[in-house]
Amino acid sequence: VQPLLKRELLQNIRNPVFLKVRLLQTFIFGIFVGLLFFNTTNTQIGVQNKTGALFFIIINQIMSNVFSTVQTFPESLNIFKYDYARQKYSLFAFYFIKTSVDVPFQLLNTALFGFISVLMTRLTVYIFEFVYSLCFISLVAASFGYFMSTLSSNASVCLVATNLCILPMMLTSGFFINNASVPVYIGWIRLINPFYFGYNALSTIVWKNVIISCDDKCLFETGNDILNYQNIKREHNVIILFGLIVLYRLLGYAVLCTKLQSHAGVFSFNFFHTLNKT
Repeated sequence: VQPLLKRELLQNIRNPVFLKVRLLQTFIFGIFVGLLFFNTTNTQIGVQNKTGALFFIIINQIMSNVFSTVQTFPESLNIFKYDYARQKYSLFAFYFIKTSVDVPFQLLNTALFGFISVLMTRLTVYIFEFVYSLCFISLVAASFGYFMSTLSSNASVCLVATNLCILPMMLTSGFFINNASVPVYIGWIRLINPFYFGYNALSTIVWKNVIISCDDKCLFETGNDILNYQNIKREHNVIILFGLIVLYRLLGYAVLCTKLQSHAGVFSFNFFHTLNKT
């Protein structure tokens, strides 16, 4: 276990180009959303602007973490298969260490993006609470990416499957349709949807204890009016996000276990067949 942990840490540290590119990308997107939604106000127009900023922030964090994981994790699985065939370490040791070592780097990127975007846009005065919830959203996205990466040994197939799953999640998150208008036969998707619980969590923080100013026409007077209008679920969102982190990682581990068991049977057959021939 210790050599494996050391190897994974060194791979992350010795790849400064990838780390710098990710940090640069995070910095650029943070500045962009900060400039686009710079210094938003609690006015009637500001409601739309803040909602748009939340949409961009959540989409950015989920998409970047999901697809960066799906594009890189299959390569690590190929290395694991080579080492596992030589009984260097167990599946549990590899999966636990690999998915844990990446966490600090994921949190670093998310925290950088969160602080830049919130400070520039002034979305909320609860800055640390906002970034804290955003970190959970990014970890759920990475966990979902790990799970999707285990479905096929072909990275292109994993990317296609991920796209097919991401679109329904995005459409039922509350961005495009009011939560009360989602049909019952589709609404179950929200139970495993990081977009939905992430949007609920960040919206609850952004509109907490907010008074909306208005001149003539006043659609919303307080942040609670906005939350009620959008039918935002205000409680236990972060807890559910943590549960989704565990769920998706367990699903990924279960898929790998199933694959290894099936391959072990094939391996044993080929091995004894070779012995008989010799």
